[in-house]
Amino acid sequence: MKYAYFRELISAKWMIEPLTAAEYQPLWRNALAGELQVEKDNKPLSYYQDADSPVQTGDSRKLSHGRAINVVSLNGIMTKEDGACHDGTKTLASILIEEDKRDFVIGHVLVINSGGGSANSVPVLAEAIKSLKKPIVAFVDGLMASAAMYAGSYCKHIIADSEDDRVGCIGTMIQIIDYPKRANLPDGRIVARIYATESSEKNLEFEEALAGNIELVRKEFLDPINAKFIDAIRTNRKSVGDDQLKGKTFFAKDVVGTLIDEIGHIDRAFEKVKELAGVPAITDENLNKPNNSMKFEQINKIESCASVETQDGCATLSEAQLTDIDLKLSERNTLEGKANQLDTVQEELQKAKATITTLTDSVAQKDKRITELEQIIENGDDGVKNAHHNGKQAGNDDGSNYKCDAPMASCLEHIEKFKN
Repeated sequence: MKYAYFRELISAKWMIEPLTAAEYQPLWRNALAGELQVEKDNKPLSYYQDADSPVQTGDSRKLSHGRAINVVSLNGIMTKEDGACHDGTKTLASILIEEDKRDFVIGHVLVINSGGGSANSVPVLAEAIKSLKKPIVAFVDGLMASAAMYAGSYCKHIIADSEDDRVGCIGTMIQIIDYPKRANLPDGRIVARIYATESSEKNLEFEEALAGNIELVRKEFLDPINAKFIDAIRTNRKSVGDDQLKGKTFFAKDVVGTLIDEIGHIDRAFEKVKELAGVPAITDENLNKPNNSMKFEQINKIESCASVETQDGCATLSEAQLTDIDLKLSERNTLEGKANQLDTVQEELQKAKATITTLTDSVAQKDKRITELEQIIENGDDGVKNAHHNGKQAGNDDGSNYKCDAPMASCLEHIEKFKN
């Protein structure tokens, strides 16, 4: 066990849900007895979810292109330092900050299943979350209580996996276990706790509490910590109710819209990250559309990637190679943009040509009609009569042409009408 973790385990202030505290009582006892010998496992600290696919990809160290969502887990008891079986918040914070710098990472999901832990584990994680440039969503995978609720409240959105997940426990407590100032131990040892003359206020709140006076430790120790806790929750969760700030732990279904935002599967958390990042959601319509990565199936044509080999459809690329790929994609996007603009201009030109042709035909028809009318006028009455009987004279009241089949003598009235 690491010394920093051991020191935090036995001496730090704790914000922890009661059932979680009970579960870890044996850990504390064994740590104090020197009987704890557990090695940290080698599971990955985080993994990527492919943002371009509805299928979870697992460990993202194999991801070589496309967009990804960084996934970090906050499990078990919270400590600032790495523990025997878990990652401390200092490590989780550094992971979030480093992954946030990667161009292909569009956001983060913080998976939480914790009843809280030491008070000093919260600030380092909270500051890291606030510093992120890309959106982060908290996903409750069972329990988010006390210090875990404190840290999780800084995420942009909170989703619980189940209606029966437990959320809250917003409050602060302390449990003091000690011997009297003087005691005879069962093993024959004698305990005597003596303070220097000028150290009358050293550990005063704890000594008073051991003597039965709890007000001093409550006022000087618990209340200031609790005030910061409540202020943070009020700031981060605007809709929280006063009745939810008194230390009670709730079922997720009872705090939707206040302590959490919604209930849904972890895929919903991934979709929410994409939504907050402005990435289009995957639908049946666009699932099979080629993306920028697919346009470079022959990646080896890029000079710096000439020797890249793939295995199971995946490749490991350096930062320089990724930069070159991004540059090529940018160039292609620029060319495609210009091509699209050219297509638009050509389409508008074709429409303009069609309009000109229509107008030209209309002008030609009108010129022809003007010529005919001028000819009729020049020929006088004979021209009017001939035009009338040849169907060239617009004699109808509605302006339509007709050919008169009546004898010429009977059409004088029509001719006079046309002349007038």
